[in-house]
Amino acid sequence: MPPVFKNYPHNSLRGNTFDPQRARELLAEAGYANGENFPRITLETASGGQNYEVIAQVIQQMLKENLNIDVDIKAMSMAQQSDNAESGNAVFWRTAWLADYPDPENFLYLFLGKDMENETGTYMNSVNYHSGL
Repeated sequence: MPPVFKNYPHNSLRGNTFDPQRARELLAEAGYANGENFPRITLETASGGQNYEVIAQVIQQMLKENLNIDVDIKAMSMAQQSDNAESGNAVFWRTAWLADYPDPENFLYLFLGKDMENETGTYMNSVNYHSGL
């Protein structure tokens, strides 16, 4: 939640840090020391404006430089890329989202598995998040 929401304990949240050494350790624990034998993956991104393809190239470069992981980039229309992600057919994709209005519901709705389909049939929870509770 953004810190603008009243009474939300945003100060207690711990964000992510850039730690390539820890990422290499975790990759080695998973059986892919120095990225060896890691399957080649494809990063799906929308083509066109907003520098989507440039951002994908930066991600590709960072994964190669820091983890020795090879990434292919597949640029496609925004509609196709969204459809692949929302239907669960994309494994690795890049997208963006902005809040429509400043209310926690606008953020939490994205992660409520029970509300995956809305009235138009599109998936709100495109990452298929569930808390396991």
